[in-house]
Amino acid sequence: MNKILNVKGISIYALNRFSFFNSPYPAHKQGKAVDIYSSLSPVDGRVKKIIKLSHDYVILIECSENPEIFAKILHIKPSVKPGEKIGAGDQLGSFIRSKFFDPWTDNHLHLELRKKDDPVRARGGYRLIDFKETKILPGKIKMDIRIESISNNYITASLSEKYFIKIGKFYGLRYKKSSVICGGFPHYGFGGIINQDFKIFESTKMDLTLNNKKIKGVSLYLYLSNPGTIKLLHDKNTKITKRDNVLIINLTKHSSQQYSNNCSTNNSI
Repeated sequence: MNKILNVKGISIYALNRFSFFNSPYPAHKQGKAVDIYSSLSPVDGRVKKIIKLSHDYVILIECSENPEIFAKILHIKPSVKPGEKIGAGDQLGSFIRSKFFDPWTDNHLHLELRKKDDPVRARGGYRLIDFKETKILPGKIKMDIRIESISNNYITASLSEKYFIKIGKFYGLRYKKSSVICGGFPHYGFGGIINQDFKIFESTKMDLTLNNKKIKGVSLYLYLSNPGTIKLLHDKNTKITKRDNVLIINLTKHSSQQYSNNCSTNNSI
């Protein structure tokens, strides 16, 4: 486990893959949530309460570094019990496939940091990242890829390490010369860029082609090591006839929408 953030004195850890932006839910657009693709605890603390929902569980952890803050965790069927002390990297339980997941969504836990007297609501929570709104400029990302696997909903493809870049602690797909681009495009309608800081953009038009044939989308994440792979979303109309292909992500229009919730928090990468 490696530390990816420190927010309000709380250290947040991940095993490798995580995402701030690859989700359609409001907390991600507000910088208040992170999805971590592991069932290991992302914080040190003590399990305070477990709430059974109709389709999921809420695990509330009192954070050791600041007992006034609770970690709210979703999408895990808990093997831990209230009162149990846990450390970052300890097993929390097994993954749950939420009924709200898209078919291509990988198993993950959803993390928010909350005030102890308001830990459960859908709204609220502390910002995990500072961000600015941006008008992403039109451009093109062209990659040589190799198809590794095809499922009903997505394709896994490998590509050269040269297409990825490390910004601070985080690896991701290179955008222009010195930025990482991440999110679910174009299906989630927004995404993020990381260079010296975090930027969120919305409603950018993206056309994706695989050997000149349009495909449904691409899912881009953040990593702690160079992944060397990418996930492409496809449907029954996608015809893959060969293993080596050229993927083009074409950004053709930027948004005029503005975010008004640009504010600062006590956090660091």
